Amino acid sequence: MGNAIYSVAQINSARGNLKYNMEKHMRFIKLAAENNCEVIIFPEMSLTGYERELAAQQYFIKDDKRLVCFQDSSTKHKITIVLGGPLQLNNKLYIASWIFEPNKQHQIYIKKYLHTGEELYFSSNKHHDPVVKLKDKQMSFAICYDIENDAHIEQVKLKGSNFYGASIFYTKSGIKSGIERLEYIANRYSLAVLMSNYVGTGWELEAGGCSSIWSDRGNLVISADKHSECLLIAQNDNGEWRGSIKKTIS
Repeated sequence: MGNAIYSVAQINSARGNLKYNMEKHMRFIKLAAENNCEVIIFPEMSLTGYERELAAQQYFIKDDKRLVCFQDSSTKHKITIVLGGPLQLNNKLYIASWIFEPNKQHQIYIKKYLHTGEELYFSSNKHHDPVVKLKDKQMSFAICYDIENDAHIEQVKLKGSNFYGASIFYTKSGIKSGIERLEYIANRYSLAVLMSNYVGTGWELEAGGCSSIWSDRGNLVISADKHSECLLIAQNDNGEWRGSIKKTIS
């Protein structure tokens, strides 16, 4: 597998403050780059925080000029960046992740399976399901409720992916079941799983934290606590995994 390093950002996004949230993303990206990570995953709708009612006023478009700085940062630091927000596309609103790769045109992943209640604000879309190369491996993506559907995981395996990047918003009451589900996915499907969750309050609910990384053998490599903003780093050195946490963001 070679010597590869991956990262997950556990953050608290500020409601209605895009500038603050973007600056925080940049600090985490810089920290990941300083630790030689080749990818960083952020939570579901990380740029705005998890929103339903406010998403129609906070959306981005596919080639949003406000996000060019992340493409520039990806190329500068040679790191793949996966971050999220509401997307308006063809007069519909979606929950999406923007995927920025060094020296490439960005791609967009759209949430496939909506949680109950989300259909009042968002549409689902079975298209826009990209993969990215990480050295000799391949990563597919998920947003929150996608992970609960076996059909989604089976499509990931059909694509030949080895990694599963999950951007989520799970509350303190729901995170235990989310962790159990992702551990099952890592074990059952031999996928290395990178899961990014929030801390703090989002959509007037307390987030559950516990962002985690599992190896492709289903072993937990590293997990965060329920309340701290931090960067999780996992290194795979020829099949031997080890993890660390960085809590100081300068």
